[in-house]
Amino acid sequence: KRLQEDPEYVQYRSLLDEEAEVDLKDAVTASGVAGLVLRSLKTSDVFKRHKQDFKKIGFCLPPTNDGEHDLIQVYADGDCLVINLFEVKRPISYPWDGEEDQRPPSKDMLLKGIKQLSLAHDFIKGILMDIPKDRIRFQCFTAFPHTAEHVLKHLFTQGGELCDPCYNFILSHDDITSKAR
Repeated sequence: KRLQEDPEYVQYRSLLDEEAEVDLKDAVTASGVAGLVLRSLKTSDVFKRHKQDFKKIGFCLPPTNDGEHDLIQVYADGDCLVINLFEVKRPISYPWDGEEDQRPPSKDMLLKGIKQLSLAHDFIKGILMDIPKDRIRFQCFTAFPHTAEHVLKHLFTQGGELCDPCYNFILSHDDITSKAR
């Protein structure tokens, strides 16, 4: 527990978290889809900068939605606006861990990601409230850029904690590196 509070360890974890977000951003931008990609968007910063504009259109930020959204990709697909929301997660690791020591993510980590995606969805939907619902398509993903697919699979196999259809909205290291090629 003392390690979790050590400033050097906190800095180490922060660096790995940042690297995971950048790796995902690089893969998304390398996909060749023309559009807007936003990384580390803080809801409160957007709201503070444009508070008067949001008031004019009647949008109020819910007090519980003061989050940071890891990656948002926006692009047009015909007459539809596609918004991909990504929440980046990384299981706890230690400087002495090797690749063979890769820890699987916990169910709680995945559930936290889903909650954060829900907040991002509500925030973006609120900003775009004048666009007809049939003209916006949201896709939400929890990404584990540094976790191999076989490590994630155990959560979704027979007897695993999560359902198979949920796996379609999970991105592993393998998914991300194949998209970046």
